[in-house]
Amino acid sequence: MLFIKPRLIIHSLLFIALLAGIAGATITVNATISTYAAFASQNAGATPGLLIFMESSSNDYNYAGGVQWVTINQNKTYTFTLPSAGYYWTGFNNNNASQASSCTVSGLNSITGSGTYIADGATVTMTITCTEPDVTPPVISSAVVNSAGTTLTLTYNESVESSYAAASGFIITAGGSAVSVTNVAYSGSTVVLTLGRTIGKSQTVTVSFDNSYEELVDNTYNAAASLSNYAVTNNSTVIVLTSQTITFANPGDQNFGTTPTLSASSTSALTVAFTSSTTNVCTITTAGALTFLTTGTCTINADQAGNSTYAAATTVSRSFTVNAVAPGAPTIGTATAGDAQATISFTAPASNGGAAITSYTMTSNPGNLTASGSASPLTVTGLTNGTSYTFTVTATNSIGTSVASEASNAVTPKGAQTITFAAFTDVTYGDADFAPDAEASSGLSLSFTSDNESVAKITDAGLVQIIGAGNATITASQVGNSAYETATTVSHDLTVVKAPLTISVQNDTISEGDSDPIFQFTFDGFVNGDEASDLTDLTATRDPGTTAGNYTITPSASSTNYDLDFVNGTLIILEGTTSILTLGLPNMSVRPVQGGLSLTGLRGNLEIFTLRGEHVQSLQVNRDGVYAVNLKAGSYVLRLGPWTWTLSSSLDH
Repeated sequence: MLFIKPRLIIHSLLFIALLAGIAGATITVNATISTYAAFASQNAGATPGLLIFMESSSNDYNYAGGVQWVTINQNKTYTFTLPSAGYYWTGFNNNNASQASSCTVSGLNSITGSGTYIADGATVTMTITCTEPDVTPPVISSAVVNSAGTTLTLTYNESVESSYAAASGFIITAGGSAVSVTNVAYSGSTVVLTLGRTIGKSQTVTVSFDNSYEELVDNTYNAAASLSNYAVTNNSTVIVLTSQTITFANPGDQNFGTTPTLSASSTSALTVAFTSSTTNVCTITTAGALTFLTTGTCTINADQAGNSTYAAATTVSRSFTVNAVAPGAPTIGTATAGDAQATISFTAPASNGGAAITSYTMTSNPGNLTASGSASPLTVTGLTNGTSYTFTVTATNSIGTSVASEASNAVTPKGAQTITFAAFTDVTYGDADFAPDAEASSGLSLSFTSDNESVAKITDAGLVQIIGAGNATITASQVGNSAYETATTVSHDLTVVKAPLTISVQNDTISEGDSDPIFQFTFDGFVNGDEASDLTDLTATRDPGTTAGNYTITPSASSTNYDLDFVNGTLIILEGTTSILTLGLPNMSVRPVQGGLSLTGLRGNLEIFTLRGEHVQSLQVNRDGVYAVNLKAGSYVLRLGPWTWTLSSSLDH
């Protein structure tokens, strides 16, 4: 089926590629026509139908010319021939474009791309069928205004459509006044017109539409009749209201920060409501209470919405200037003291006076020292440490300066101080008390503490006293005073190393069969009044054996405060019994032993003589023990200070 553009008469060709026939003979075409009774009368001219064959130079649309034109005006089969083999196109045409879509061609394969070569001798059969089309235009059945008075709906007896009808083409009157159309919507058999204003109840309504250009048609392009003052059913329930006016005087210029209340009246005596058109400058309650947000031009609208009797009043607007003033006082915050200064926070005033705040000024009391800036907090410098201060703040804009805020909390500035504390070098158990190398930058005295008083403690004089070997942490602190803050503590580790101590076991002599003596010790290095009882597990052991000979005596002990060094002694076991010379004084004896004399209880310079008075040897005796002598067997005189003894014994054992 072909689409036909409305109101334009065109010739439509349905191109059919003809099938190839038998080569070497005349081409025969049999075309059967089936139409309806009014076909001829509905199509203009003496030839209501025309079957056309055209030959192409090739299998494309480059036509070489018309070959056969066959007039169609009866329902029958038309037979005719084509002159020669070639590429052909064929189509059916009637003389009324509005009816062209009612005819179809069948019995042949349809091709829309390129022609088909038809050979000599071919026979082509085709059927053309035309059905009676819709030629009745749509008829309007009603025109109705809705209850809200906002739309007018035209209803037809069949579906209608339009590609050209514009809203401006419809002319509507209501109560003798024109009503504009803002939109046209098509839905099936209805055309809905949206109205530019509300139509009131009981108003007489007409609609006109010039359809001479066939802008409103059905789906077979039959144009609806034009409308001229067509009567419209008015279902509007909207009451036509009495008009009213508003009286609203301009309040004149206002100062920022004030809160005036505006008033207005209406001729209806109904309450007037207010709104702001400049909400960036001012806001207003419906009752008229103004709030200014900044300076500038404030525009207030007075409205009265009407009621069941009165229509809404025309809005009355008034504009006036909002002038800036000095800002309100800021709100003081918290003051915090520093070193010869204080930092004070605050919040901006509730009102900036309508002009931007350019600066804030903080003032001290006493002293009237100031600091300025654009935001919180502000720091006032040059204060005297140890003095108590309070502070107030003001705000300034382009108009002036605010009153001062309330006073802040009182603060007393204090200076910062630091501790310089040199690290310790290792000390030794037994070292004297010493002062730590530390001082405070404030010049205030320091306090020290020890975390291990078994190693070191702090004396009342502030000296470090060594108590034992080990490790301790010494901490220096300074708590400050009215002028100085507490200093950060500083700590250093102190290491106390053990003191050196030499333990020697004394040599001793016994005879075979005697029990071992109690070994005696000498000490070199005790400090702090320590003695043997301060050692742990002090003892001595000797090499095993009971026959005559020399045996090593080995001392042992342990100590937390001493680094111990041991010196071994010798136990001499003599053969048989050796006489011992008792010198007649308590605890003093001389006993010959192999290689010398074992002396007990003697101290000083011992002189040895022969019985004839010849000096043999001198011994410096400073401890008990065995002293080497070079004596032959015989008798000798021993002299020590005022004492003299005679020793008779064999000395060459």
